[in-house]
Amino acid sequence: MNTKTFHSYIGGETVIGGERVPVENPATEQPCGSFTAYTPEMLDRALEQARDAFAVWSRTPMQERVAWMTRLAEALEQRRDEVIALLVAETGKPQDNAEYDYGMLIECLGFFGEEVQRLRGETIPDRTGEYLHKLVRHPVGVVVGFLAWNFPLLNLGYKLGPILASGCSCVIKPSRTTPLATALVGEIMGSIDFPSGVVNIALGEDREIVSRLLISPIPAMVTMIGSTEAGCEVIRTSATTIKRYSLELGGNAPVIVYPDFDAELAADRIVGLKLVNSGQVCVSPNRCFVHERSL
Repeated sequence: MNTKTFHSYIGGETVIGGERVPVENPATEQPCGSFTAYTPEMLDRALEQARDAFAVWSRTPMQERVAWMTRLAEALEQRRDEVIALLVAETGKPQDNAEYDYGMLIECLGFFGEEVQRLRGETIPDRTGEYLHKLVRHPVGVVVGFLAWNFPLLNLGYKLGPILASGCSCVIKPSRTTPLATALVGEIMGSIDFPSGVVNIALGEDREIVSRLLISPIPAMVTMIGSTEAGCEVIRTSATTIKRYSLELGGNAPVIVYPDFDAELAADRIVGLKLVNSGQVCVSPNRCFVHERSL
């Protein structure tokens, strides 16, 4: 496995950052690549590029946006093995898990590209019968997305799919632990001349610097997966303007086994879900409620 150095993807091009940060394969404890970390100026530029691109992308016809999403998926598929190999290296995942992780990025681009074409406006009659109310959907603006480390490309797909389909632009900040496959996606976007500034990928780990993404008045929405404490901190830091949030935080995933279900089969499936991806799954069960008649 080579140990290529990756860079942030801002304004349609790769941008060399400051400090070079190594990434280790947790399965082998050997270096599998590195990246140059963002600087404050790079984050400011990413936000400005996303703001300027939103003005154009939000007015781009839906079919053209969907065509770009399809083109991106095709470009990713052409380099599928390369992307998956890098994903295996930086996460330590087994091959089948990495293939699923990667596949969800492709699936999200396709799903949201299809789904946005099914959305229609709605006319709501007034209770008095005198007026009609028209419901129209508009893109919210620039979205800042923080990715979790356990499923890097699945998480990227969950963000990029709806962002691109709806006409928003974004700044994506991958986990410092697993940023390389996401950075490669940025390179691939650059190789197909994806509209400049619509997607910006900032690589780094400095929390004090990255707070610029939250404090800035440019983002209209923030999305992340993390602990409840981290979510509270994100909201506090970003309360410089009125923003929208899509946050998956903390929680406790219970399993409920009903009396009409096979208890041994339930146990087998629960253990499998608990241990998949070394237990690093947001819906990994933490407690079980089993009906007494199942025992």
